[in-house]
Amino acid sequence: MKTTNKPENFVASGEIADKDSSSMPFLGQEIAPVYSVSGTELFSYFNAGIQGNPAPHAAITVAQLYSIITDPPLDLQRLSDAARIEFSNNGNSDFYKKLKRQLHHVAPAGTFAPHRDGKHLSARSKWLVLDFDHLPDLTVARDTLLTDELLKCEIGILFTSPSGAGLKILVAADLNSSHLDNFEAYADYLTEHYASIGLVPDRSGKDIARACFVPHAPEAWLNPIYS
Repeated sequence: MKTTNKPENFVASGEIADKDSSSMPFLGQEIAPVYSVSGTELFSYFNAGIQGNPAPHAAITVAQLYSIITDPPLDLQRLSDAARIEFSNNGNSDFYKKLKRQLHHVAPAGTFAPHRDGKHLSARSKWLVLDFDHLPDLTVARDTLLTDELLKCEIGILFTSPSGAGLKILVAADLNSSHLDNFEAYADYLTEHYASIGLVPDRSGKDIARACFVPHAPEAWLNPIYS
């Protein structure tokens, strides 16, 4: 079920509906996500392009990110659609890169202030982003991620990348382990089982301050427990 919150309505501390805590496995472990304004659901949202290292606009939840991605403001939708058309026509051109850098972005691994970098991490979230580029078959890759018995419970959101040729997922992180250890656990598992279909995460995901661009992706999938 799509949420109705739009980015212009988010307050700096974020808005979250009350939910009961529930446990989900982290590749065989158990974690209990906390649903509260100060809890581990929140990560920084930037309603500007990535250049100039802007300050975060809000702290949001994965459900709010889903709302933005599936029903963005018109200017963001037009920019995202233009970037995808440019990539389809001309590949990873300079113009495509210019358009992509103007998209809104998030820092899924946590909240940052006053800027997004490892030195200014305020609090870790329960999330990390895995980025899969240049997939040979998007449908096969998507179906594989959502039906894998271990992964399907860990994914908060899945959506097509700005280029239209890759996928991005936010997956649950074990806050008792480092961001890097979480990334390596997922990367090792995916590489071992699904390298043949391109599901090897971009190594940039090991950076805790890694930015994730926010495209228009109406086919995005949100884990039902966050609806």
